[in-house]
Amino acid sequence: MLGAVLQTSAALSVLLLAGVAATQDGVLTLAEKTEIQRVCRVRARVDVSGCFKAPAGEERVTVMDMTSHATFDFKERRVSGTGRNARSLRSLRHYATARSDTK
Repeated sequence: MLGAVLQTSAALSVLLLAGVAATQDGVLTLAEKTEIQRVCRVRARVDVSGCFKAPAGEERVTVMDMTSHATFDFKERRVSGTGRNARSLRSLRHYATARSDTK
């Protein structure tokens, strides 16, 4: 429960910092002006662990432990879209770093 509260608080903090306020019905609308040619730098680290289940014949599965660590560092700029909704979300990225180590 505490984890959910912390995640919600972090998301709410981001929205408040972005200047977004909830309406009375609780609906939030995020919008970005596509005509602004701002360049954003994005850095991310992803750590994954678990198991991979691969088919090994009829009705047999081989289970293998897996871990993966990835880092990304890129600059991104929005470009004009070609339609509505998801088709309007286009960007151009220049990667300085894109690494993955999977075992």
